[in-house]
Order: sequence, then structure tokens, then C-alpha cells
Amino acid sequence: MAGMIPVILCGKTTKIAVGVIAALKPEMDVIHLCLTSDRGKTEIPAILKGEMVTTDVELGSKNYQNIPKAIVLGGGYNDEDLDVMRKACRVAKTPLVPWLRVRNMPYYNLPYL
Repeated sequence: MAGMIPVILCGKTTKIAVGVIAALKPEMDVIHLCLTSDRGKTEIPAILKGEMVTTDVELGSKNYQNIPKAIVLGGGYNDEDLDVMRKACRVAKTPLVPWLRVRNMPYYNLPYL
């Protein structure tokens, strides 16, 4: 895990999270997985402030020694979910980190090039 970038992953299902975590390796270390914005609004600020958190989610390395460099959100999170978690971090005065979110875009039947 040395040299890996620590990140927090927010996803709606553990089934999809398993694949995302595998795809992010070896560059990124998913240290924590949040499955809901309600959990995220309490767990993410604590982790960003260097505090230990307890969770029943088994995925993630739980290597909280290094502050995450980014928060990665899957497509199941909407603007409201993102705002709730970011606001909780602002209120808690956590270090600033980038928030990366998949945008669900409409599929258009484009011709193959």
C-alpha cells in the first residue's frame, strides 16, 4: 500500500464497490466506504479530521493514518447527497479535498466513428 493515494469511496452497493476498489488499485487505496449520504455526513468529516470511525462495512483498508486526498462518489449520489456531505465537512472545518463524482449523462445513440 506504500505510495497509494488514500481516498474515501461513496457507493450505494457493496457489489459495485468491490469492482470500483479493484479498478482503482494499485494507484489508489480506498480507505473507507460510505454506503449512504447520512453515514457520509458523519464519517467523512471525522476521517478528514484524523479521527477514527467505526463502521459495519467491511470493504476499505481502514488505514486512517493518512488523510484522504479525495472523496470519490458513484453515480448513485445526486446533487443533494453531495451537498449534504460537503456541508457537513464545511461545518466541521475539515481540510479541503477534491470531491469527484460520476455524472449520469443521458445515453444518446451516436454513430460509431
